[in-house]
Amino acid sequence: MSKKGRKNHTFARFLLLVYGGFMLWLLFGRTSRWVAGEPYGQMLLQNINWMPFFTIGNYLKVVLEHTNEAARSHCIINLVGNVVLFVLPGWLLPHIWSRYRNFFRFFFTCLGTILVIEVAQLLTLLGSFDVDDVILNMLGLLLGYLAYILTHLKKKK
Repeated sequence: MSKKGRKNHTFARFLLLVYGGFMLWLLFGRTSRWVAGEPYGQMLLQNINWMPFFTIGNYLKVVLEHTNEAARSHCIINLVGNVVLFVLPGWLLPHIWSRYRNFFRFFFTCLGTILVIEVAQLLTLLGSFDVDDVILNMLGLLLGYLAYILTHLKKKK
C-alpha cells in the first residue's frame, strides 16, 4: 500500500471511530424512559414495534397531512436521520476491511449490529426496539455500500 493509501486508510479508521463515538452518544447518551412505579416488563412491551412500516407509515402520514410544523419536522428528521446517519459506515466498512466487500458478510454483520443496538436501547429503556429503525438503518448502510461499490468500480476502469 502506498504512503497516500496508508494515510487514507488511517483517516478512514479514525473517521469510523469518531462516528462510532458520536453514535453511542446519540443512541445512549440520554435519560432513560423509566417511569417510576411502572413495572420493567410493561415498559419493555410499550417500547417495541414489530410491525414493519408501521412507524414509517405514521411518520409519512404526519409529513403529508399535518400542518403542525414541529410534528412534521420531527418526523422528517427521524425518517431521514435513520437513513443518512448510516450511509457513512456503509461506505467505510468495505473501504477499511476487504472482508466487508462481500455483500452477504457486510449485510449480516450490519444487520446483527443494528439488532444488538436496538435490543440494548430497549433493555436500558434509552430508546425503543422498532423494526422500522432496522429497515431505515439498513437502507442507509446499503446506500453507503452501493456508493463504495460504484466509486470502486470507477477506479478500476
